[in-house]
Amino acid sequence: MFNGHPGVRNYGDSLHASTERVWDIALALRLGKHQLPIIYGMATDDAHGYHEWGVGKVNPGRGWVMVQAPHPPPRPS
Repeated sequence: MFNGHPGVRNYGDSLHASTERVWDIALALRLGKHQLPIIYGMATDDAHGYHEWGVGKVNPGRGWVMVQAPHPPPRPS
């Protein structure tokens, strides 16, 4: 889990859990306390700034959707 926005505390701090820890807590509550099936996460590249590029900006290209597959899909004709 990662959010590319510079104002997000991905790694947490003394007052905020990391995004990975929040996901762990949500899954533990879902699977343990509530006896619900597992839920999977999905990420996409959600960018907001296309005109100014640099460190600390919200540019595209910081998140990807990845799939583990036995082979690449066929190319469209």
